[in-house]
Amino acid sequence: MSEATQFPIQVDGVRYVTAPDDALPQGMRTAAIVQARLVDELTVNPLPGPITVQPAGAAFQNPRARSAVNPRAADGGIVGLVGAAVRALPALRTTAYEVGVAVRAPGYVATTRTQMLGPDGAFPGVFVPAALGDVAMHREPVILNGRANVRTAIAFDPVPNATVGVSGIWRTMPTLTASPPASPADIAAIDPVLYAPRLAGASVRVVTLTPDLANEKRLLRPAAAGATQVYLSNRTVLAANGVLGLDESDPSRAEWVVVQSIVGAVSDTEPAVATLAFPLARSHAADAAAHPTAVSAPTATQPLALDAIAGDTTLLLGGLAGMAPSTVEIAGGGVATAEYHGLALYETVTDTDGQWELPPLSRVAQLTLTASHATFTPPPPRTVTVEYPRREQRLDLVFT
Repeated sequence: MSEATQFPIQVDGVRYVTAPDDALPQGMRTAAIVQARLVDELTVNPLPGPITVQPAGAAFQNPRARSAVNPRAADGGIVGLVGAAVRALPALRTTAYEVGVAVRAPGYVATTRTQMLGPDGAFPGVFVPAALGDVAMHREPVILNGRANVRTAIAFDPVPNATVGVSGIWRTMPTLTASPPASPADIAAIDPVLYAPRLAGASVRVVTLTPDLANEKRLLRPAAAGATQVYLSNRTVLAANGVLGLDESDPSRAEWVVVQSIVGAVSDTEPAVATLAFPLARSHAADAAAHPTAVSAPTATQPLALDAIAGDTTLLLGGLAGMAPSTVEIAGGGVATAEYHGLALYETVTDTDGQWELPPLSRVAQLTLTASHATFTPPPPRTVTVEYPRREQRLDLVFT
């Protein structure tokens, strides 16, 4: 230690000479390595919590690096990873690391945000944490349903074959000082949920998916949601980049996945293991049917008008021209591999008991609900505030 780092202190007539330790380099101090703030995308208010945080990004796939950081969440939606950067990211001077957080909060779609950090030639003397900024959290969807009735002299009777739909939307709630008109309801629902985050401009294309029934396969083992491999009875006519349909006969289970690679025995007719481009959105039982699936040329295309995240069920589109209940291919938007989904519009027809239900809805703060019928006079358009985080919202309609 140098003379410059020593100085005297006198206590009760006793003189002491102190020599404080030199300040630790920033990269060796316990501090934030990743930091972000979670906000509700519809209100832009910080999330109140409770919030669950986990390390994310390729850097933390290494168990040693993962154990070197501690997830943290605080009031005001603040989240991050805390640790000594020299332990978690030891080669930051010459290497770029992908770092980030995976976050969950009640009533919101779980999401992951990462960014590249480094290389930094001044490390470990200098360390600047990864600042992810505000992370917009998307609400879990709400199902709007109800009953259409007609008022008679003595009762309310059901109205079958009435059309009920969303005709306008507000992304954020009107205020006392700002009350813009509704935007066009250029929204559509996909099933299952989106597999990968897609940037605005990604293409949503109406296609036909045709299963190859002659080359049916069976799952040899159950496949849980989140799995990236499926065990098949054979790999006949199935190849890398092909589409595999699972449980297509069951609308609540149907899923179409892109095969990234497939390995098996010498013969195509023997069991094989297919690795998927995206984790499964749904669970599938052993012996579930699986078919190689042909994809037709698109018949209509609309772009995403707003970024979407993995887990979204509502897409905001550039328009609805050509869109109809169908299957769609979603491609681009920063992701190399396409994905496939059922598509539904936010319009439905009441059944014989007057009951109606729209597809799961999210990413909308307020909407205009309209109804029509060939015989009865419909109620006036109804402005509806979507009551997140309720899973169902009932809205009865009265015709005259």
